[in-house]
This record gives sequence, C-alpha cells and structure tokens, in this order.
Amino acid sequence: MDFLPWKTFHRIVSRYGGDQRVRTLSCSEQFRVMAFAQLTYRESLRDIEACLLAQAAKLYHMGIHQPAPRLTLADANVNVLDLLVPEPGAFYVMDRGYLDFERLCTLHRAGSFFVTRAKSNMNAHRVYSAQTDRTSGVICDQTIALNGHYTQRHYPDHLRRTRFKNAETNKTLVFLTNQTLLPDFITDFVGDYFRENDYSASTLGQRLQSRQDNALQTIESVHFLTGQ
Repeated sequence: MDFLPWKTFHRIVSRYGGDQRVRTLSCSEQFRVMAFAQLTYRESLRDIEACLLAQAAKLYHMGIHQPAPRLTLADANVNVLDLLVPEPGAFYVMDRGYLDFERLCTLHRAGSFFVTRAKSNMNAHRVYSAQTDRTSGVICDQTIALNGHYTQRHYPDHLRRTRFKNAETNKTLVFLTNQTLLPDFITDFVGDYFRENDYSASTLGQRLQSRQDNALQTIESVHFLTGQ
C-alpha cells in the first residue's frame, strides 16, 4: 500500500464526491479491503468478512478502522457499477456481490456482455432449455425471464442461466449472462475454469482474455470485478 499515490487517490475521491454521505466505509478503506481480498485470494464477501474479523487487532495498521460487514461491502461494490463507462463488445466478469439487475441492464443496453453468479433466492422462470452434455458438468443451459415486479422492470429482457456441477467436489454453481449468441460460450469457458476448482471472477476473466479464436472476435476486452 505504501506504493499507492494516496494524495492523488484522495484528490480524485474529493473531486468526484466519493466519500459524500459515507458513514462506515470510505473509498480508501474499500480499496484496502478489496486489495486485501485480491492479494490473499479470498473467494467471497463472507470469506473477506471472516478473515478481517480474525485479524481485527491488526486492521488499524492497514488503514481499516473496523471490519466491514459483507452487506456493506456488497452495497459499495454495486455502487462501483455506476462509475463504469460501458464498452460495447466488452465482457464484464463479476462475482455475485455486483448482482444488481438495473445496473446490469445498463451494461446490456450499451452492447456490453457480463457473466456473474446467480443468487439462490433469485425469482425467475425458464423460457427455453438448450441441450447439454451432462458428462461435461453442465446440468442445464436455460433462457430465463425474471419474475419479480421490480426486477422485471429493471431487467425486462431474457437472461441465460447455466448450472454446473463438479463431479469431484459435488459443488454446484449457477451463472448468469446476457451472451446468448454463442451457444458454447458458457459451457466451454466457464466449464473449464469451474472444473479446475477455481471459482474466482478474476480467473474466469483471465481465461476469457487469453483465449483467442474466431468465435470470440466480437469480444473487445475483458474486465473482472471481484467480491461476492
């Protein structure tokens, strides 16, 4: 952290009012928390919260005044999406801490693509199911529509929901994306990284970035946001 130009950081925060009406988690603290999560390979907001609580006596020396509850981190992470300038054709790979359908719709309308984790309480119904090869770990590949009154208004278009199961660990994850034009996109790339037992958004983003074939020429760039 000593190498970060903190004067410049605070000047930018002040210029854009990043800390206005902030009570519990300033921009600098959020940066430190997320940097800690990246450097220590945390996999979720719950994981980050548990690790910070375990090291509560050392947080002050890191510039963090108190452990940040995961709900506070989730709110801060979602607000980060408001600062993004969507790039048409770009992919945004994010953990479910960024799952906000109104903001995801903004990316969708701008011609950007996203991949994120679905929450267990998501209210949606199946519109169509594509054929899958279950031996690859893909349990289902569905086109869905949201049911909730507000979520349906915030994201009225269809989404793609893909469920994976790792035969070795018996762990199941569900992914959401607005990429529906490439039939094998999710199964090829998300499935590969899932079978390697690495569930971080950064790993998936790096996999997308490193893969260069004709099917992905429409992808301009890949950005990944972490913290579930």
